[in-house]
Amino acid sequence: MYDRIIRSKRKTLGLEVRENAEVILRLPWRARESDIKRFLRKNAEWLERAKKKILERQKNIPELEFRKEAYVPYLGASYPLKCLLHEKKEGKEAFVAWLKKEAKRICESRVALYAGKAEVECTGVRISSAKKRWGSCASPGRLCFAYRLVLAPLWVLDYVVAHEVSHLLHKNHGKRFWKKVEVLYPKYKNARTWLHTHGHLLNVV
Repeated sequence: MYDRIIRSKRKTLGLEVRENAEVILRLPWRARESDIKRFLRKNAEWLERAKKKILERQKNIPELEFRKEAYVPYLGASYPLKCLLHEKKEGKEAFVAWLKKEAKRICESRVALYAGKAEVECTGVRISSAKKRWGSCASPGRLCFAYRLVLAPLWVLDYVVAHEVSHLLHKNHGKRFWKKVEVLYPKYKNARTWLHTHGHLLNVV
């Protein structure tokens, strides 16, 4: 029924269905098993409707073409593939390889910017092909980002970077964490809403 559990200082139980249909169960640290089972039963129908809606939406994602003359997404806009690669290459593999290089370059630059603002050190940036996470923070001080982020507008990518940089200081999603995110990126709620609404389109299929 759920894919991942996140425990925190919250006082209530919660369910979240992300744009990739991943279901997150959010719990207080001392949530009782009986309360969890009751909560899941109560919300079972809602959860099925939410997942069905997202899966139906994913079916309507247009397939990209990877010919040199075809248009592909990059930083929230569309460009002819040949203008991005600057080489006589075409095809999905060539485009994805280029995206990963761009993601590494851009994320390293933006991490340096926001880590500087937060006065915290990041020891490295890694790019992944993750489909369920936009970013993550690993010890000691390393950040990881999904290459798909460079399909989004830069202001959305910046939110994810600010989010993960904040995790270098606060490992959970408590009040101090979100306060730091807001200090680093005041309009973070707009970016979160954009990802919730459009994140399912950030795919190379």
